[in-house]
Amino acid sequence: MVQFESKTMTENLKHHEYGPSGLGLLERCTGSHSAQALAEDRDSEAAAEGRLLHSLVPYDTPIPETVSIDQEGLVDRCRQILATYMETGWSDIEYERRVTLRDTDGSEINFGTVDVLIRYPDHTVIIDWKFGRVIVPSAETNIQLANYAAAIMQELGQDRCIGVVYQPRSTEPPTEYVFSDAATIASNIKYLIQREKNQKLAGLYVYIPGDWCRGCRALSTCNAVRSELPNNSYGKHNPPIQPADTLAEFRRARLAERYGRSAIDEIKRAIVANQSHGLALVERPGNRKFKSVSETLDIATENVEYSQLVDAGAISISVRRLEDLLAKEWRKAGVSVEECKRIFREKFNDVLTRGESRYEIREIPDDESQ
Repeated sequence: MVQFESKTMTENLKHHEYGPSGLGLLERCTGSHSAQALAEDRDSEAAAEGRLLHSLVPYDTPIPETVSIDQEGLVDRCRQILATYMETGWSDIEYERRVTLRDTDGSEINFGTVDVLIRYPDHTVIIDWKFGRVIVPSAETNIQLANYAAAIMQELGQDRCIGVVYQPRSTEPPTEYVFSDAATIASNIKYLIQREKNQKLAGLYVYIPGDWCRGCRALSTCNAVRSELPNNSYGKHNPPIQPADTLAEFRRARLAERYGRSAIDEIKRAIVANQSHGLALVERPGNRKFKSVSETLDIATENVEYSQLVDAGAISISVRRLEDLLAKEWRKAGVSVEECKRIFREKFNDVLTRGESRYEIREIPDDESQ
């Protein structure tokens, strides 16, 4: 198990109350800001992994042995994308660069940290890495990226900034957009923040449930989500669950979970029967597994000692653990990440199989469904 660094590694880059990374949620649900302020700020393994991978992207950063072959592959893909934007003529590159967005009078609107900044004489390229699995807005509609771009243009006195968003876990290429109107972006973000402040002063909180709720820390106490309201919900946010209420809340959550699974199955049947609109089923291959333990061990011990398999926990014949262990040995000989994956597939092709495929529902964009 990789030991991720704790949040203290970024203590010098504390978030602004209305920082760029939270604007997407604030734009869609203004009540979420006050609600999250009351919620406990828990650090997840996914967030810790994201911080680790962000820190490894710079070319001169060595890859620790504790990093898995899949994680190293994500970093390698980011470095390849980074290379495509470092064309002749750039003068400077910065990582984890703090930027501040300002109003017309020079006062601070907010600040944040852009992952990569590449400076050219007449423009700047900024890149935002997204290591999660949930697809994020493209560069053109990404308010977080727009915030960074406007702040950079203000600071450097440029009128053009190319913003790039890349998710290495996705099969899609990076998206990019040329931002050019820093004043308008700053004005819109200032309005967005002021709208939330005005609602807070009036004690009027607007909650709008949707897909964006998955990134909200206050999800479990949101009335709009609990009631599954199709429109805006007004009122105060619920306090944290009290000890005496945990049983009732558990029963309620379990019932909602069961309803959700049942509804999803019904929707899948509707899609198969061509009785749905704007939805499609996407096949996801099942997890890899070995057909024969003895044959797998015979192949593995041609490359590493049996004791190494035991120490790595691969003796349980986890495909992921065994692939990581062998890749580390091959990487010592200078083999690339992608070549390691190819060698593994070639060696174990006859003893590898996959479990039953899963089908997930995907929303079809309007321009595809017409």
